[in-house]
Amino acid sequence: MFLDDYLDYVASKLNRRPRQTLDWKTRAEALDELLSNSIKPTAVA
Repeated sequence: MFLDDYLDYVASKLNRRPRQTLDWKTRAEALDELLSNSIKPTAVA
């Protein structure tokens, strides 16, 4: 159980770290921005 909690902690720390490749946003911020700017298709494929 301790190892699972520690791995969750490490994953959380890494995912909350701002990334230069994402214009210094966290992964969560970039995902929220992507989902809020959803592209509406103009035609059906």
